[in-house]
Amino acid sequence: MQRLTDITPEQVKYISQGLHDVLPEYSEDIILLARLSKIMQKLSANNSMYQFSSEEIDLIAMGLNDCCYVLDDILKDLDDCDIPEGREYRSQIESISEILSNL
Repeated sequence: MQRLTDITPEQVKYISQGLHDVLPEYSEDIILLARLSKIMQKLSANNSMYQFSSEEIDLIAMGLNDCCYVLDDILKDLDDCDIPEGREYRSQIESISEILSNL
């Protein structure tokens, strides 16, 4: 069983970056965009995952899951290039998403 304490400060940075990267995907949904922006502000002020409600945790997990799909598309388009940083970033995002989805 994984817990919020399993998320490291380094992973919190990945969460912030992943949410930032996926925001353009939600440009049509102003309410969702605002909620994710608020979550990102809270996360930048305090990197504790315990500050979030279960609904906010679900939104973070959703955003990170969507970020994986966006990254898959990008990495597929760049198939000719080997980008280890991109694969590592995607792996980290997926790992964190799984932790949050299983809480």
